[in-house]
Amino acid sequence: MAAWEETRVSSASDESLKITPLHAWHASHGARLVPFAGWEMPVQYAGLVEEHLACRTAAALFDVSHMGRLDFVGGDVETWLDGLVTRRVVGMADGAVRYSLVCDESGGVLDDVLIYRLPTEDGRGQFSLVVNASNRDKLVAWFQRHGADGSRVGLLDRTWETAMIAVQGPLALQVVSEWLGWDPSSLRYYTAVRGDSPVGSLLVGRTGYTGEDGVELVVNRASAERVWTELLRAGRIPRSEGGGTRCSGHLATRGRHAALRARVERTAVGRRCGDWISRSSSRIGSSWEAPRCGPLGPQGAGNVVSV
Repeated sequence: MAAWEETRVSSASDESLKITPLHAWHASHGARLVPFAGWEMPVQYAGLVEEHLACRTAAALFDVSHMGRLDFVGGDVETWLDGLVTRRVVGMADGAVRYSLVCDESGGVLDDVLIYRLPTEDGRGQFSLVVNASNRDKLVAWFQRHGADGSRVGLLDRTWETAMIAVQGPLALQVVSEWLGWDPSSLRYYTAVRGDSPVGSLLVGRTGYTGEDGVELVVNRASAERVWTELLRAGRIPRSEGGGTRCSGHLATRGRHAALRARVERTAVGRRCGDWISRSSSRIGSSWEAPRCGPLGPQGAGNVVSV
């Protein structure tokens, strides 16, 4: 049982929407809030074009706390997880992050995910996944049906007890370094590390999903608003004309997030592994290693199409 329960608000359509730890801050600072994947998220502050350009030329904050954060513990997690994703998990180095797909028995894509391997005192490593918000419940159920119900490994859903903040753009590392008190630029692309911060231990990852450089911070839920506001101050942010706030540019919103990601990838969910015309046309091509599509090893492998 997580220490934090789901927090929701009612929308205009009476739909119950989940909210992130930063929802109150967004609402009080002029964000336009809209339903997204079962969450109420900020879609715009001052304007999408201005926000987009700010991330491309300076730095911007994204509240990505709606993304699912799942930890796997106990048993032989490495071998178990290796049989459920399309990228090789066995042999991942401590601190490595890999982009992968989770497929069903027929080779259909359930979600695209990031796999983190983090060091532990016993040397076995901790494996964590960041998954898409709309697919979190589906993936939790899927993993539990395949052994994460305690029969092989344990699954800890950290989504509600943590927040995830991305700082993206060419000046992102400068802003984050000033706040952290240490320089994260030594992190290679697609690696992560636990480190100290003004709010205690946190996870720093460097996946740059917008196509720009940057880092993602996973912090305790109770510290989320402090981290957010201190990062804004570290960027010496003035008030914007539209009532939002700038981080050497602007705050992140779902609208700009979608536009930025469109440059670097395309949707995988609902496709079949191997069903893309050109694997080199997006990062999807690096997310699987034939014939690994399908859970539990060989299942679904026959549905892989060579391209």
